[in-house]
Parts: sequence; structure tokens; C-alpha cells
Amino acid sequence: MTEQEGIRKRERAQSVTRAEEIQAEEQKARKNQHDKPCHKPRDSLFSWNSGFDNFTGFVNWAFLLLSIGGLRLLLENFIKYGIRIDPIQWIKLLVDDQPNSEHPSIAMILYSVVPVVLCLLIEKGLAVEIISTVPGMFVHIINLLVVILLPMIVIHFKEGFNLSKFIFSTTVYTS
Repeated sequence: MTEQEGIRKRERAQSVTRAEEIQAEEQKARKNQHDKPCHKPRDSLFSWNSGFDNFTGFVNWAFLLLSIGGLRLLLENFIKYGIRIDPIQWIKLLVDDQPNSEHPSIAMILYSVVPVVLCLLIEKGLAVEIISTVPGMFVHIINLLVVILLPMIVIHFKEGFNLSKFIFSTTVYTS
């Protein structure tokens, strides 16, 4: 190894402070080339310098991956262990054996769709400006109060609720 090769090996890399000069030289060299590139160098979208701050697509993608992973685990458990509960017993639990019973737990479970549909109709009315903002907000508040208070009122005033019916029907109603 000659002395000049040894010195060349010990030379330091170009300094970071010259990054703009290096970038300008690279751009100049690229402009002198015969082909025209279709891409330009730029910062990653995940870096702070990019100015990008709308990550809803990334969040949706993460939620999709999480959902698919959970579904895969659910299917694996069904294949491995099967269904370990008897759905007929759950229905028998919700339905009273007494004749002429009103079945308030089943009625509450069936009613659980109504607030969701009402909210959808309100939002569609607000979107096409059939309903103005203030009455729409008022109806939304009433709808939320009904969703929160209805199970308590039904369970308080109706007879025939035991603990398991109460837990199952309120879980289905509020989810």
C-alpha cells in the first residue's frame, strides 16, 4: 500500500454542513444527463419536514389489520375448539317461561337498532340541509339521552329482569 492510498483511506467523509452544496451538485449532474427522471428526491411522509399531517389512511389501515388479525384468531378458535356455548340456552334465559309475559329484555334488544337508524337519518338530513344545525344537534342530544337512560328506566319499571337478563340485554343495547 502506498502512502497516498493510506492517506486517502484516512480521509473523512464530507461534512453534513455541506449537505446543501452536495445536493446542488447532484441536481446539476442530474440535469446534465440525457434521460429525464420521473421522480424527485423528497422527504418521507413520516418525517416532520414533509409537512404531511393527515394520517387517517394509516389509522384505517392499522384498524383493518387489527380487525383481520382478530377475525383470524376467532376462526382459529372456532376450528380448534368449536362453539362451546349453547345458543338455545341463551334464548331460553331471555324468554320467560310465564305465559302472557311482555319479554322486556327481547324488546330492548330489538329496539337497539332504532337509535342508530335515527342517527343515520339525522346525519343525512344535515348533509343535504333538510335539517338545520341547531335542531339537528338538539335531536342528537335527545337521541343520546334516550340511548343512555332507556335501559335504566325499563329495568326499573318492568318486572322479570334477573341479573343475567339485565347484563345481556344492556350489553347488546349499548354496543
